[in-house]
Order: sequence, then structure tokens, then C-alpha cells
Amino acid sequence: MMLSMKTKLFKIIGVNMVVFLVLLVLVEATGQVMTLLYPSYDVLFLQPDKVLGWKQVPNHHWPWTGVYWYAADFSVQVETNPLGFRDIRREFSKPVGVKRVALLGDSFIEATQVPFEKTAGQVLERRLNVSPEPDLEQSKRWEVLNFGISNYGVGQYLLTWEEYARHFHPDYIAIFVAKLHMKRTVRGEEAGTFFKTKNKRLSVRPTFRLDNDTLIREPAKDCDQFVKLQEYLIRTEFGGQRVRRKEKRLITVHYAETLLKLRSHLIKSQEPITARSSKVQASNSSFLAVNLKIIEELGRQADGVGARLVVLDASQYFGDKEAVSIALREACTKNGLGYIPLYDDLLRANMNGISTRWAHDGHFNEAGNVILAEALHRWIAQDSSAGGS
Repeated sequence: MMLSMKTKLFKIIGVNMVVFLVLLVLVEATGQVMTLLYPSYDVLFLQPDKVLGWKQVPNHHWPWTGVYWYAADFSVQVETNPLGFRDIRREFSKPVGVKRVALLGDSFIEATQVPFEKTAGQVLERRLNVSPEPDLEQSKRWEVLNFGISNYGVGQYLLTWEEYARHFHPDYIAIFVAKLHMKRTVRGEEAGTFFKTKNKRLSVRPTFRLDNDTLIREPAKDCDQFVKLQEYLIRTEFGGQRVRRKEKRLITVHYAETLLKLRSHLIKSQEPITARSSKVQASNSSFLAVNLKIIEELGRQADGVGARLVVLDASQYFGDKEAVSIALREACTKNGLGYIPLYDDLLRANMNGISTRWAHDGHFNEAGNVILAEALHRWIAQDSSAGGS
């Protein structure tokens, strides 16, 4: 009797194991078919830059499918201009009768997740150029220039303005700001963004700090090492190119690793934070002051050339506390800068069932880009009618 029960138990376990293995095989087979139909790529589209830390490779054409193991959300052909920005070639001199808007930001402005014509900059340009009389031939009056680069912080916005954007004589400068961009300003390391720096603590970003209310700039300390690492990577693992198809691997292993990372994150999130609270508050006030000073400086420089700076506040969209928005709004009021609570439009869209980000990638989808463009269009229209730039 006992032997019979054990035999049945072993049979049940065996059947379950067979079913489980069959399911694994099916999942793996489905995953491999997906990688064939929707391939994903590793791309070295950013290169070291001594002034900015890094920026896109000039005159580069490459496919972008996100960081997922297959092209789950999009597959976009990206092209950069001769200066290394995701924009068309622009002349430094501004044509007579043309007004320009310069967009400064990170990957949410860069927008490599949508076709170029569907980026916020291009949507805004078309909106601004709509003639009040559709049947009347009208020359182009607005140009919107995209200076967004992945993983940039507010400090790098200022550097990009000084090094590139100011030479195009924009009438408006818009910066995309949330707490994550402010944190980057004071953090030189960008460990997980670049191949071969993931497990190294390299300072590849120029940073800023305050000394008696004076803005101090500090160059990236490990720029030369960053250059050597990328050159070595291109020469070896990328076979002299900057694009490679993602390596084939077991999809089931990928999901197992993801679950382990999620478990580790959940455990870490349960750790007591009371011991860290005072340090976090002190750190918050410190990096906030630095970033507000940078925004003030950028506004001062813009005003000096007859341009108007406007802050696109996305902070609460990314889950930041209201205090960040209050600080940004007060700084804009104090310094006579434009302010747009972009998070209001984005969160309202989400509440109404409109998705503004890709499911796997996390960046703006086409709807998110349109919302950003429309918010800035409304503000520019109001400012222009009120006698602004």
C-alpha cells in the first residue's frame, strides 16, 4: 500500500516536471522566434566628449530598438546631424524672419524611441508653422532645434548651451527638468549607461557644486580612460563597428535573472530608512541649490542674448515630491523665467487612459511627445501674444 502511494507520488511529480519542461521549451522557442522577427541591437551611439562628458556620434545612422532583448516596443532608424544631435543640419546664422526654439534635455528630448518626424521638437515645429490662412503660401517662420542627449543632467544642459546651442541664436530655450536630472548634475559616475563602465566607478560626467554661492565646475576625471575603453570595445567586441545585433541567449535565463533582480530590489526596499533620512534631506537641499543656481545662470545667459528660458517641469510625473516643483516654480518667478508644469498634462493623460510611455522601454511614446509639444506650443503662443520673444 505504502509502495503504491509512493509510486503515484513519483508519477505525479514526473508528469509535472515533464509539463514544466515542455512549457519552458515552448517559451524558449517563442522567444527565439521573436528575436528573429523583431531583432534588437546594441549600439554605441554615444561617444566621449571632454566638455560635455559625451554626446551622440556626428553623421551617424543606426537602428534603435531599446534595451529589451527583442524590439518589443519600437524599431526606429536614427540619424544625427554633423554636430552629433538628433536633428537636421542647421546653419548657425538665423534666416531673416525666422524664430528658433532650442530644446535641451536628456533622452526624453532626444526621443530616439519614435521616428524623427514624431519627436516633440518636430511636432512643435509643425504646430508653430501652421498658417492662420491655410490657402495662403507662407514661408517657414519657426525652427525647433533638438539638443537632447541621453542621460544628461541639468549641468550638462548649461554646457550644451554654451558649447553649441547659443551659436544658433534661439529666441526660446526650453529645458526638461525632474529630480533625476538634478541628481545627475552632482554625480560624475554613469556606471550602467555605457558598455565596459558598468562595473567600474568612472567619473565620466562634468559636475557642478556651490562654494559660497559661487558655481564651481569640475571636469570629468576619467574622460581619457573612457575614450580608451570605448575604442577597445569597438575594436574587439563590436568588430570595428558601433552596432551589433544582440547576442542570442536563453530567454528563460533572461527572465530568471529579471526575477532575481526584482527580488533583490524588493528586499532592499524593505530595509529601514530612518537612519538615512537626515542624510537624504541634507543631500536634497544641497543638489537642489546647485541646480537652481545653474538654471539661474542659464536664464541670465539667455537673457543676455535676447532669448527666453522656459522650464518644462516633469518632476511629479516621475514621482518626485511636490517640493521639487515648488522650488522650480519659485526660482522661475524670482528670475523672470518661463515655467510649464508639464507633469500636469502628462498625469492627466494617464488618468484618462492615455499611455504616454512605452511599456518596456519607459520613454515617451508618440502620445508623450505630442503632449510635450502641445504644452510648449501653448506657452510660446501666450508669451508671443504678450510681447515676449
